[in-house]
Amino acid sequence: MSESPHPERQHGGNQPQYGQPQHGYDAAPPVYPGDAQPPRKSQGLGVAAMVCGIAGIVLFFIPFISLLSFILAPLALILGIIAVKKRQGRGMGIAGIITGAVGLVLVAITVIGVALFGDEIMNELEQIEQESGVVVID
Repeated sequence: MSESPHPERQHGGNQPQYGQPQHGYDAAPPVYPGDAQPPRKSQGLGVAAMVCGIAGIVLFFIPFISLLSFILAPLALILGIIAVKKRQGRGMGIAGIITGAVGLVLVAITVIGVALFGDEIMNELEQIEQESGVVVID
């Protein structure tokens, strides 16, 4: 048997052999099941910290609902610290720490204000009730 003057035709027509570049382009490397990209780290803690911090600050300014800030601000601070340490949403974790700290400062000012001026405010309200003649049933 003699060699053919066209080696590409030995394997079926005009197609080059498997794995050979076609028309001057390199073939894509083969993909194996173990070659998958490692899964990205979740940013859930950072997102949760940032959302809790922002919600804590916003809800602080809404009467009666502001009590949620007593829960959300410390929660944002704690989740933010954990997110930064575990590197799960570091930027958002820092935002959660900052907004949680701001929320805690607002909560602390409120608690101190009520402790210092709560009795005076109640006395003023009672005086206004007596002057207006409105009877409030306790």
